[in-house]
Amino acid sequence: MFDMSQIDKSEFHVDLGFMYGVPSQEPNVSGGPRIGYTALPRQCCLKAFVKRFNDLIPDAKGSLKIKGTHYTWGLTKDVGSLTIDFPPRHPFRELGLSYIQIYPSHKNLFNCESHYPYPLDDDTGVCLAMDSHTLKSLFSVVSRPMPNLNFCRTSWRSSGSRIGVPLQSHSNRSFYVRMELRVTETLRQKICSERRRQRQTQSVQDLHLEGGCPFYIHETKVINNFMTASTQVLARLFQEIVSLAPEGCLSIDHQKLLVQIFQLQKVAHSAVLLPKFKYLYNSVVRIKLSPQGTQKGVEQPREKMGLGLKETIQSFGYGYPKHGLIDWVELNFAGSHIAEQFPHPSHALCNIKARPEDRRRLNDLFEEIDFVIGRLRMERDEGRREILLDWLVMRLIKQFHIDILIYMIKGPYQFVNKERHVKTLLCEDEDDDEDENSRTNVSSNQKNDAVPQKNQLRSRSRRARSDSDYELDSSESEVRHFSF
Repeated sequence: MFDMSQIDKSEFHVDLGFMYGVPSQEPNVSGGPRIGYTALPRQCCLKAFVKRFNDLIPDAKGSLKIKGTHYTWGLTKDVGSLTIDFPPRHPFRELGLSYIQIYPSHKNLFNCESHYPYPLDDDTGVCLAMDSHTLKSLFSVVSRPMPNLNFCRTSWRSSGSRIGVPLQSHSNRSFYVRMELRVTETLRQKICSERRRQRQTQSVQDLHLEGGCPFYIHETKVINNFMTASTQVLARLFQEIVSLAPEGCLSIDHQKLLVQIFQLQKVAHSAVLLPKFKYLYNSVVRIKLSPQGTQKGVEQPREKMGLGLKETIQSFGYGYPKHGLIDWVELNFAGSHIAEQFPHPSHALCNIKARPEDRRRLNDLFEEIDFVIGRLRMERDEGRREILLDWLVMRLIKQFHIDILIYMIKGPYQFVNKERHVKTLLCEDEDDDEDENSRTNVSSNQKNDAVPQKNQLRSRSRRARSDSDYELDSSESEVRHFSF
């Protein structure tokens, strides 16, 4: 326990939670199962909730105006979740309120030690969709081993079972709507005292139907049946498409469609920030031009197609893929011209990142080994072949020692003179960078005409982010802070 006498209550923040819902009830028939109820927050009421906060400060403008982050639940229009992160200098922060989130606790049905099925950085479905040659080349570029497809298949099935099994076996539980407030200890004491006063002075009153309710409340069995229909159809589609060809041999059109189905699996079972999945949410995705292309006029504006869930959610109340894009009988896009407008499957990979230092060391090793192997193929003298083979073995052992040394220096291990070894390693890396820069010198005329190297790197990274299939970087903090 904290000694509150030693803590500044105006600076000490705590999370305060409230639960809203209907507890499970005993069945009318003796011996029957309990009846659970699930409460889901209504999207319209969440928007009105944000509006009420803004009405309290009518003069708030710009960054002081509260917008709130609305999440889409189960690809539906009327059910959602909400996050409000007050700006640093907002008056509510001065009062002690810094954060609010409202979400259905139905997501806890899939919780396993704070891990949920189909995490947003899951690449298993993408790896199963791509052909083996492309997948191998992509991971070889960044000097990483090709993913084991058996492990990918096991992981994909595990996520599916963690959705399907609970939906069929937990209908007797009630799931509430949870509202969490991050407040200072001073504000928490005021809230608790006010709630005690209301309990003592006011009796509990039933909510009249004509007064409306900010939540949808249904039997848990009904909600589970709805989620089963939403998720298992997508799972069956994924299985049907991936089985159209041997492993790693799907056509490029089927690969693109399979990636879209896998992304739908990620967002269909809970609440997500759907606009971040731009190829699912939008009908047309406009690719921004790079600064060089804008200045020189070389590049033409590009447009890609998406499934258009935004339009179908507004029109039909549920996120169906837009009509005319997919031939559900042939399990392919409706035409080759449509398939060409969707991104390459490699754009959906989240965990493929280049490691320049490791890649450089690996390239040096391959260069030396290729040279020795070439000599071995041409050499006929047995004595010289033995020498080359001995050298090859010693070179591999040396590389093993180098890798162990690097990971010991960069790792969490502590030993004598570690700081000196770290400085030596950093100096070697800087020398290698200088050598690479000296090899890429250009003439003075080329320097005047070219864009500075730093600007080129920034534009490349910016273009890579704009061309990326699923931009999760900007929403990563929100997703981790409010993981559904």
